[in-house]
Amino acid sequence: MNLDLFEQRYELFELIWTYLSAKGEPSKALEEMYGNSVHKASFIFGEEIGIYMTANISKRYDLKTAMRTLSITPHDAPNRKQVEKECADLSQYWLDELGRLRNRFAPYMAFAEWR
Repeated sequence: MNLDLFEQRYELFELIWTYLSAKGEPSKALEEMYGNSVHKASFIFGEEIGIYMTANISKRYDLKTAMRTLSITPHDAPNRKQVEKECADLSQYWLDELGRLRNRFAPYMAFAEWR
């Protein structure tokens, strides 16, 4: 039972890692697989991870919106620098989360402690 739970958790961890690695630009298939896994993750890990995954989806849409806004904002527009900063901050989010992911999941993946 514990091994099966560990394997399911690791599979979801890999999915989240792959989603974050896409840096806000996942393929359609990855986006669907990730979105469809939120409820499973909430069940297997607890609500905290489901909320985290949902927040990542929101960040992806925030980045998409910011990039679209940047593409239509003239270079001499007064708010151009602000839009550029928003895009940079949202792009940095993905790198920061990748760096924190192992620590975030460490309590759930300590297989040695399950014996």
